[in-house]
Amino acid sequence: SYLLAGLSFFMNPVVGATLLLNLLMVAVVPLSYLLAHKLTTNKGISLLIALFVGFTPVLFDIYNPSPAALSLPLFLFALLSYMRLEKEGTVPLYLLSIVLLAFSTPLALLFVLMLCVYHLFQKIEGVQILPQELELSIFTSFLILWVNLIFFGTAFREQGIKVIWQNIPVTLLQNFFSDFQLLPLIYAVGALALILGVYGAYIVLFEKVHRKSLLLISLALVTTILLWLKLIPLLVGSIYLSVCLLLLSAKSLELLAIYLSKTKVSSFKPLFFVFLLLLFAFTSILPLGMALFTQRAPVAEGDLEAYLWMGEHLPEDAIIAAPLEQGHLVTAISRRKNVADSGFLYVDDAQERVTALNKIYTTQFQTELLDKTTQYDIDYIILSLAVQEEQGIYRLPGSDDSCFPVVYSKGAIIYEVRCGIN
Repeated sequence: SYLLAGLSFFMNPVVGATLLLNLLMVAVVPLSYLLAHKLTTNKGISLLIALFVGFTPVLFDIYNPSPAALSLPLFLFALLSYMRLEKEGTVPLYLLSIVLLAFSTPLALLFVLMLCVYHLFQKIEGVQILPQELELSIFTSFLILWVNLIFFGTAFREQGIKVIWQNIPVTLLQNFFSDFQLLPLIYAVGALALILGVYGAYIVLFEKVHRKSLLLISLALVTTILLWLKLIPLLVGSIYLSVCLLLLSAKSLELLAIYLSKTKVSSFKPLFFVFLLLLFAFTSILPLGMALFTQRAPVAEGDLEAYLWMGEHLPEDAIIAAPLEQGHLVTAISRRKNVADSGFLYVDDAQERVTALNKIYTTQFQTELLDKTTQYDIDYIILSLAVQEEQGIYRLPGSDDSCFPVVYSKGAIIYEVRCGIN
């Protein structure tokens, strides 16, 4: 949010958000290459893994400015820096990455859990725990816990254990924290990458222990447990688990390359990897292409134009009722106050606000509509193209021209609230 706010001083907020998101997503590919190269010295395999990650279907599901999109490249950068601690001059870079991660997203707690499981695996597998690793793991844990206590201490005291689920209303909880199932995971990673990743983890745990691979196995295990317990959103967990399994597939491909080199068909090894590429294209890239072909833009162009219009023409102190999933556009693009958006952590009456928004767009009774607009001091209501198409509502049901005149109607419709209930 702060990055988007900063970019808005120099360019259109929509252009700034798109530019930032593309830069973050592009950064994931070279980071994946460097991480894969830490697991295997084969540059060809590392490039193949980076290609796999770049075309992972689930990554395209976060193609909007969100904590998940921001945290992934930061998390991978911190993980890469931790793997390179033995090199001189890497510690300051690691500390910088951890500070950025800690202050940007609560998903930094995932890094702490990963380190704890990593050191546990080291004990079980008989791998020496390097003093520098242990010291930095302790420092990292205290730093991230301290930052989260500063940011979320008040919320934890007021809401208790509900803070884990971000104070999301019960009616919406299932949309954020869904059941962990195998078929969605196969779609998220791709069948080939999933098989190779699981086998790569098996190689490291039961055949040939590899220190750096234990970090990824630890992250995959922690993510799987949190998904199973519904402690992190399904989309976020799927992203991290997918990247882990794709990186671990480097161990499978390395073993496969060594095996082929020792057989009589070693001269056909390039053809075999071409076959793997085609198989990956069939199991991942083809479904991704079909999904992207049928996928609509996250926000319709007509809706974006309406939010830009509100930012230029409405009073700065105006309160705007917008669909819940577009509430953040009111603050980011229109720079006005909304009734509710997807951030519920510090909202005491989150359930009531969600219910009120539903009533505003569905009630047939003007008195009930005026009751909600008066309760939350609403000045304007936007009937977005998304609501019109998804719910078949092309006019605010409880409105009339005297109390709710239309002030904008180029696709999305904006109503001004001129009446109230004393």
